Amino acid sequence: MNEHIKNNSIVKIGIKSMMVGLGTYFILTAVCVLVFWFSGMPESWMTYAGGACLAGGCFTAGIKMGSGIGKRGILTGLTAGVVLSLILWGAINLISGTDLFHSSSLVKFAVGIMCGTIGGMIGVNK
Repeated sequence: MNEHIKNNSIVKIGIKSMMVGLGTYFILTAVCVLVFWFSGMPESWMTYAGGACLAGGCFTAGIKMGSGIGKRGILTGLTAGVVLSLILWGAINLISGTDLFHSSSLVKFAVGIMCGTIGGMIGVNK
């Protein structure tokens, strides 16, 4: 058994990494809102900014989960990306009432999974 996992259970590591990812997502979202509010950026770019915020949150969750578990970076990062993307995807779509299978939602979901996987690989090698 890996010595990283002896002190922490996988569930604790997963919950901590989701909290870090959600925190990063909310901070990035707040920064993007302020940038859009105080600048003259077109509102059509909000979709891309939302995808970037999701990617940043999944990336940090993947790093945290990969470094916490310490092995299988692709699998741990993929798990972090999928779980965090599903949480945020479902919450945003339930609040806004948009179609769950809209093409931009699916693209954000895929980007979140890829960034979580990359973060997991970086976290294991950190």
